[in-house]
Amino acid sequence: MTKGKIAPFIVTLGTMAIFRSLTLYFGNAGEFRSKSEMFGNFGMGNLLYIPIPVWVMLILAALMNIVLNSTRYGRYICAVGSNSRVAMFSAINVDRVRFFTYVITGVIVGVSSYLLTARFNAVSSTNVGMGFELDAIAAVIIGGTTLSGGRGTIWGTVMGAIILGIINNMLNMIGISPYLQGTVKGLVIIGAVYIQRQRG
Repeated sequence: MTKGKIAPFIVTLGTMAIFRSLTLYFGNAGEFRSKSEMFGNFGMGNLLYIPIPVWVMLILAALMNIVLNSTRYGRYICAVGSNSRVAMFSAINVDRVRFFTYVITGVIVGVSSYLLTARFNAVSSTNVGMGFELDAIAAVIIGGTTLSGGRGTIWGTVMGAIILGIINNMLNMIGISPYLQGTVKGLVIIGAVYIQRQRG
């Protein structure tokens, strides 16, 4: 993606299709179930009455917030996201910044996948993670990150995810059909982008 100068969004969609297909193939469209009791206990366990996955999320968010706001690399990320051409003329190694950003993103996705699997102590190759890409985009946009890049916060994204979770729970509580919930999320994304445009 970095060296080939391919649009990140296109590569994301392409690799998503590849890995989802491979998962179905290797799992024979079945279910992967863990035989370890500790694995399930980790996903469902609590520490000081707070679920362990929440602690992991908070720790990762705090670390990434420090990286983004208190390191040179974090400033480079914002510069590249805002205008990669200007960043390159400012002696920033744009390809290296992008590469390590993709690596960090992959590691965090791996941790998230581990926690999700541990929570259920199993994973279905047919439906796990389905629609999560829309939730991720919605959480980031609701959290205030601009689609054009260069502006956003880690804690804003965390709050966006919490707000999205509240919206999902509200939709379930008032009996909105699951088949219509994607419509609501789509409207939320469009509305958030429209508000950003008006402010910009």
